[in-house]
Amino acid sequence: SGILDRTGLGYLSKLVARISLSCLLFVNTMKATKENDISGYLSVIFVTLLYFIILYFLGLFIAKICHLEGEKRNLFRAGTMFSNTGFMGVPIAEAVFGSVGVLMAALFTVVGDIILWTWGVNLTVPPEKLEKRSKKSIVKKIFSPCLVAVLLGFFMGLIGLSLPEKLHTAIKGIGSTASPLAMLYIGGIMCYVDLKKGLFKKEFIILIVLKMCILPILLARVLSFIPVIPREVGVYIALMAALPMMVTVSLVAESNGADSTYTAALAIVTTAVCIVTLPLVCLFM
Repeated sequence: SGILDRTGLGYLSKLVARISLSCLLFVNTMKATKENDISGYLSVIFVTLLYFIILYFLGLFIAKICHLEGEKRNLFRAGTMFSNTGFMGVPIAEAVFGSVGVLMAALFTVVGDIILWTWGVNLTVPPEKLEKRSKKSIVKKIFSPCLVAVLLGFFMGLIGLSLPEKLHTAIKGIGSTASPLAMLYIGGIMCYVDLKKGLFKKEFIILIVLKMCILPILLARVLSFIPVIPREVGVYIALMAALPMMVTVSLVAESNGADSTYTAALAIVTTAVCIVTLPLVCLFM
């Protein structure tokens, strides 16, 4: 019917990322901060940093053995490091862990957004444009709506502030649309890729096996043996590793003039495959 064409999906992604997810993160971060001892989940920050370090070296390894060069090499590394922890990760965390899951997602978002919009975004910028990025634009990107919502939620939760009931209900209602709209968006983008071509790319296959299948199981098992890290933190990080590539990477690559078709194919192929791999990974965690 032309409602969810590429242009419509673009608007839908902005609606989810800037409004729905921001409202969900704000309300649930504030609630979780009030109801839980946040100090017990600060290990999420350490584990998140470890998570990104592992994915950094995994991306380098796969790119090397697949002989990826230049721009494609950098785009693949970006796709390896950044999973769809917003569109898919937040709704999954809330469904599995409740408000604690959103608290962990909030802590993850603080670290992840800083890494994405500083070092990570450089991987999607062609070399000739890299030096033209101003510090002001970098800072603006770091303080995304989701990150601002998380920080505001933490602040209000820690000092015990509450919103007026009607305003709280309205924001919570908007946040509740994040999960169904995110699933609608993901289903929509799956219509715009040739899965056959993507499935036969060597680097895509290796990424799916190593990053989306083997790594999550290893993370869950290894982190479970570390006493200072709560069990749910290990499972949460493992679930984030099992998720497909972040669609935002493709959008940023396109805006920077890089080869967005390559990143779009990677995002959609991994999204389609995770329908099978994610439940299998959960069985072995």
